[in-house]
Amino acid sequence: MPYFITPSHSVAFNAKVASSTLARAIIAAFHPDKEQMIQSASYPEHLGPDSVRWHSVCPKQREPSKPVVLIVREPIARFCTAMAQVGMTDVDAALAALEQDGTVKPHRRVIHLRNDVHFRHQHGLLRGGTAFRLEDLDEAAEFIGLSLPLPQINEARRQKPDLTPEQGARVLAYYADDAALYASLSP
Repeated sequence: MPYFITPSHSVAFNAKVASSTLARAIIAAFHPDKEQMIQSASYPEHLGPDSVRWHSVCPKQREPSKPVVLIVREPIARFCTAMAQVGMTDVDAALAALEQDGTVKPHRRVIHLRNDVHFRHQHGLLRGGTAFRLEDLDEAAEFIGLSLPLPQINEARRQKPDLTPEQGARVLAYYADDAALYASLSP
């Protein structure tokens, strides 16, 4: 899993946890050549530099070379947002694919959910670094050295599923280490 490069930190690319926002803010703060390219690009009337995902443009590395910063999202909320992102509505099929290391076909393409960036575990990205809850994103941004306010990019537009208590319990069981990490962080 890649890490965004900043002067002092390797910031974990944790999909559906403000990663689009962080990529954009990191480019603006630390990568003037990329920022110039973004600012000078042509955009359709309804889009601009802060309405496009920039993960592919933000410099990153496969392994962290500096202390890691990880933003962690509550696992049920992240799962529901990931479902919306990939256009899935069948919660039980998604959970079975995760639990049994299987695939789903929500539309025309087959997805191996355990390998899909939106459904991967979060805790493994930390690598001994510093974690923040998503609710403390501004505090994390200041820790990284980013300017506030942060842009809001790539908010889920599709309907998120409502989980039954049993489905919620299955999500928490599958993401038990993520839930423990999230719970360990002071609000």
